[in-house]
Amino acid sequence: MKVKRKLADMGHVCILIRSYHPHINTSGAGLATLYDCLEQFEYENWSSYVFYVDNTPVYDFGRVIEARDEKFRDKHHVVDTPYHYKWECDGDCGYAATDWAIYNICPKETRWLLLTNGDNDYTPDFLSFLDTDYDAIGFNWYTRETNIGNYVPQPDNINQTYCDREWKMGCMKNRWRPRGYDMGTAIWNYPRFIKELKSYSKFSPTCCHDGYLAEDCVFTSGWKARDMPDCLFSHNPNPWSSCMRAKNPRLQT
Repeated sequence: MKVKRKLADMGHVCILIRSYHPHINTSGAGLATLYDCLEQFEYENWSSYVFYVDNTPVYDFGRVIEARDEKFRDKHHVVDTPYHYKWECDGDCGYAATDWAIYNICPKETRWLLLTNGDNDYTPDFLSFLDTDYDAIGFNWYTRETNIGNYVPQPDNINQTYCDREWKMGCMKNRWRPRGYDMGTAIWNYPRFIKELKSYSKFSPTCCHDGYLAEDCVFTSGWKARDMPDCLFSHNPNPWSSCMRAKNPRLQT
């Protein structure tokens, strides 16, 4: 097992996971895979809280946590979202529930907020660049919407190419704006987020709630953002846009 680097404590990271039942019963990206990523973080001062964003019956997220290694179980938590906050209309996309979670779940010692979905992937060093001189730490990211036809290499070098993180195939630039940002690719100054009453649901009914929130913080409110050049996050991974999960991908013909 790889020994984790010893990092300076930059404060507690509250990881809020927006989820629903497909994130449990999946052979691809899902809660189990996301938890694998979180548990490999080099930075260890974090806790995670999974909550429901739709209004269908409660799912057994607890059994996913029970299957984790015992030393990590106390870092993962399940929170039942009050029914009236859950996703009940087009355009909301669960952001009323998201705002409720941000303002009610994180422990009082929280310094940083990472908001993500239950089908995302992270590299072990994602939390390793926290800096209290900044209000937001943002990364570029791999998107599930990569046009595979633009990037497929020759079969004889596919293993080497797809597993080289520096070959940024499908790596999207974080621009802190709608259609140039993804919710799970940034870490936020939690006390300032709360103090300024930031909200995702105020942008409903629109698309790109996360991009509008990022734009509001960084460009309207003047939050100091640290832009990291690497792709350390993968949104709903497909095997072509990232090798974080698939060690030996093959071109299927």
